Amino acid sequence: MPTRRFLLASAGAFAAMPAFAQDRPNPMPEELRQALERDPTAPVLGNPDGNITLTEFFDYNCPHCKTMLPLMSELVRSDPQLRVVLREWPVFGPGSEFAARASLATLPTGNYWRLHAALLGMRARAEEATVMRVVRDLGLDEAAIRTGM
Repeated sequence: MPTRRFLLASAGAFAAMPAFAQDRPNPMPEELRQALERDPTAPVLGNPDGNITLTEFFDYNCPHCKTMLPLMSELVRSDPQLRVVLREWPVFGPGSEFAARASLATLPTGNYWRLHAALLGMRARAEEATVMRVVRDLGLDEAAIRTGM
């Protein structure tokens, strides 16, 4: 099963990264790293106080991002010290931007992960109609999400 081998190889590469990274200084300016990793408005999965931070940039219309959802879920489940910061990066057009705004509007309600996973899991392209159909299918408050956007 090629997909499973890819996932296992990717997980192994992620597991080896902290040891590899310890031997090199971080070339990212500290101010930028703090802005990416510690923005209080960014969604965080896993352990919010974890000692390892992984920042994932994604777009709901990115085919590769959709394939990464199971791996990211497994990484969060497998490491109690992992803190994953999700950064919406809607580069695939207006539908991607709409999906990002809708998902971020769920942060105050605690439904971000549900909508995030559902949007990455859908086969259709993320557009206003498909995003709001997912919102309704999840039983989320469409009017509140639109207001929050």
